[in-house]
Amino acid sequence: KKISKAIKDNAIEVGKKFIEGFKSGKNNPQMFFDKIKEHLPKVIFLLLPVFALLLKIVYIRSNHLFILHLVFAFNFHAFIFFILLIDTFFELVSPKSVHLLGNIILLTIPVYLYAGLKNVYHQKRWKTLLKMILISISHFFVFILTISVLVILTIFLFFT
Repeated sequence: KKISKAIKDNAIEVGKKFIEGFKSGKNNPQMFFDKIKEHLPKVIFLLLPVFALLLKIVYIRSNHLFILHLVFAFNFHAFIFFILLIDTFFELVSPKSVHLLGNIILLTIPVYLYAGLKNVYHQKRWKTLLKMILISISHFFVFILTISVLVILTIFLFFT
């Protein structure tokens, strides 16, 4: 009985700290987003093995070692960072009408993923396309979950 009361009291205290941190972040949103942007590259780097694990699961019958999937993940994420760099450049130096080119360049990411999966794993077009969609959706959900954890940790660590 004493233990459950202590857990309940601790949970209430944590909830109060979270609300306090949330209000603090709400009062200073620029600092909040700066803290998230500061840690985002680290989070994406930590997601590389997760992406490789998704590849290993989807291509379980390929008998490739995990290191091959990890190399593919590094290569693909390096391409994403390069494309985002180009897109940011267009965003900074061009008017909005020309920024359409930056958006078109973003469309190369799924094309690159498809071509990479087809080249590395040597499967038929439709099978590769279906696996690409499955990997993309799975990775998106893992990314959203990880970003949510990052936001919660930012609130706790920097605003309480």
